[in-house]
Amino acid sequence: MTRSKGYFVQSCVDEESSRLTHVFMSRPDATDMLRTFPWYMGIDSTYKTNKYRFPLVEIVRMTLCNYNFLAAYALIEDESEISYSWVLSQLRTLIGNDVHSNMIVTDRELGLIKPIQRHFPYTGHLLCTWHINKDVENRVYHISGKSKQTASRCTHGHWKRLMESETEVAFDTNWKKLRLYWDRVNQGIADYLERTWLPYKEKFICAWTNQYTHFGNTTCRVESAQNALKKWL
Repeated sequence: MTRSKGYFVQSCVDEESSRLTHVFMSRPDATDMLRTFPWYMGIDSTYKTNKYRFPLVEIVRMTLCNYNFLAAYALIEDESEISYSWVLSQLRTLIGNDVHSNMIVTDRELGLIKPIQRHFPYTGHLLCTWHINKDVENRVYHISGKSKQTASRCTHGHWKRLMESETEVAFDTNWKKLRLYWDRVNQGIADYLERTWLPYKEKFICAWTNQYTHFGNTTCRVESAQNALKKWL
């Protein structure tokens, strides 16, 4: 563990080229806050925030008063599973092995899924419903021949009811209705939903996510932190 003026700082260097590949940082007051407010954690990356074009990973927590605070951040050379695993290992070192969040919310970043399971095995991993809906609306729009009406009807109709299914039985029923309807309209839409999102249904369908104490936070709160950072930059 490295401390510089109270900051927790860790870095990783490529042994062959001596090139800096990863940097992890946290403010002096963040360690206590990380341990004091363990319920929610959001993780997301943003781009083009530095001259090296490294993804900037921001880790956000939430206080009891429903305010966000930036708990830690990292620069990584890519969004690979190895890079994310390094970031989460530093985070685990920072907060200790005895603190477990109720949940971690991210977008569908494939490189994050296994590292979260590895370093936070007792924490629920939810996918941001806002990101999901934006992706679904955009993809249905293109699959349907750029029909905004079709995209909106899918996102705010059958797909919304599917995401809000409160039991597994309700989920099965709503999925059958969605499949039956959209197979008649455009089979490619239902195929896309089944292929891209249903493998992760436990991470965003209410029947499963309601098993965690998420206080209604099923979206990734990092977006507002990223927006503030980009404005400042």
